[in-house]
Amino acid sequence: MRKVFIIVMCLISFLFVSCTDENNKNISKPKIKPVKVIEVKEEVRDKELKYLGVVTAEEVKKFGFKVSGKIQKIYVQKGSKVKKGMILAKLDTKELELSVKAAQFQMKVAKSQYDKISNGATQEEVNKAKLNLDKAKEAYEFANENYEKIKKLYEEGAVSKSELDKAELEFNIRKTEFNQANEVYKQVLKGGRYEDKDAAYANYEQAKVNYEYKKSLLEGAKIVADTDGYVVDVLYKEGELVSQGIPVVIIRNRNQVVRVGLSQKDVNKVKLGDKAIIRLDDENLVGVITNIDDVPDNQTRTYSVDVALNGRQLQIGSIVKVGIIVGREKGIFIPISTIMTNGEDYVYVVKGDRVIMKKIRIVETCGDRVMVEGLENGDKLVIENIKQIRPDDRVKIVD
Repeated sequence: MRKVFIIVMCLISFLFVSCTDENNKNISKPKIKPVKVIEVKEEVRDKELKYLGVVTAEEVKKFGFKVSGKIQKIYVQKGSKVKKGMILAKLDTKELELSVKAAQFQMKVAKSQYDKISNGATQEEVNKAKLNLDKAKEAYEFANENYEKIKKLYEEGAVSKSELDKAELEFNIRKTEFNQANEVYKQVLKGGRYEDKDAAYANYEQAKVNYEYKKSLLEGAKIVADTDGYVVDVLYKEGELVSQGIPVVIIRNRNQVVRVGLSQKDVNKVKLGDKAIIRLDDENLVGVITNIDDVPDNQTRTYSVDVALNGRQLQIGSIVKVGIIVGREKGIFIPISTIMTNGEDYVYVVKGDRVIMKKIRIVETCGDRVMVEGLENGDKLVIENIKQIRPDDRVKIVD
């Protein structure tokens, strides 16, 4: 038994020594880990103010009638494409047409009266005035002769005082009629008086203004597009009554802009004409700032900025990413996936055949890349197998 025990103990000792030697070999030969790296370097690129924007129409207009009335016809519907000069809707115009005709007639009458006074009387009117003057003169001379006879008889006591008074009254009447006829005849020969001409012209001008006003009301009974575009909405139906100036049709023009709300800090960095990059899905578009509001929105306190799309048509209401270019910036940009954190941001770089941890500070995020401080030109940044390495590990750079 004692011999067996000794043999077993020897075997155990041999196995223990063998394992210890093997472990010592593994410790003395640390594992070399493969990594992929990129060499970082400073880049110069556009400096952008990054915001979200909404695609909207450059201009939205509300159209209404200039007069009140009942809608007779609406020629468009929501989504319709319209051209400048196209009639969008019209009112029932029967009463307006009658008022225009009446105003036109009044204007023509006033014009005729003015022309008559300005051009003087016709020959027929002159002859008529002369005839009236001759009749008045004969009557006046007869009354005068009769009055003188009665007066003489009264002085002789042949007639009463009442007969004399009657003859005198008749004489005075005929004298007045003669004088009036004479004045009319002179006026006919000379033409209208200046004050009469002025009054007639004023009446004509007033009638003309009234006619033009009634015509404008008739024109105001229809809505005409003053731009190309699309109908956003139609707010009334045919047969409904609508008041003057109330919106009936809403139209947006064909030009589109991206509307962005900038903070007070950033709005001072931009100006009209600055370029902007509009990002929608995988598409990048170049736009130009065409408007910057001077007054902030009451609710958001941001300043509205319009970026023109230069004819490109997008879906109205689309949310897009906007980068407004405000200059150039220089820095080191690395993939965001290479950054680790343990309370502080850091990355791994390879120096020689060892891994070194470098603390960094993120300056700006640019999509899937970030601009950082803490790295230098030429640093070999580990981009793969990052989680399998630790500081001071031996590594081999692979393609």
